Amino acid sequence: MTEPTSDDTYSGVVSLCSICLALLLAELNGLKTMVGDIGNAYLEAYTKEKVYFIAGPEFGELEGHTMLIVKAHYSLCTSSARFHEHLHDMLRDMKFVPYKADPDLWMRDAGHCYEYVCVYVDDIMAMMVDPEKFFKELEDIYGYK
Repeated sequence: MTEPTSDDTYSGVVSLCSICLALLLAELNGLKTMVGDIGNAYLEAYTKEKVYFIAGPEFGELEGHTMLIVKAHYSLCTSSARFHEHLHDMLRDMKFVPYKADPDLWMRDAGHCYEYVCVYVDDIMAMMVDPEKFFKELEDIYGYK
């Protein structure tokens, strides 16, 4: 078995300096701040590798069958990287762009100011005019707590 490369096991973590910067800018622009955890995060991302298992008795009549895992799973080394890619694609679709100095701090033009999103693995901090709307969009995709 080959060892995965470090970029296959990457998990996005925003820096403390970036969080402080985003909070300062949010305060200066009168933005609301909201945080949340993306529940079932890894289940929306697909694996790149082929992973299988033999079904146990909990699978009923499928016991003993070979099952292929196609979605990222919390026990796989590369699942965090796959989720990271999926979340970044979703943020780009929402018109966010990553900050050049920290790819886990995202921003988008809201007209009179910029809105910010900080990503820490599957935890999100949003500084926006209407963060409830943003989290509702994420909830529709992932679910969160």
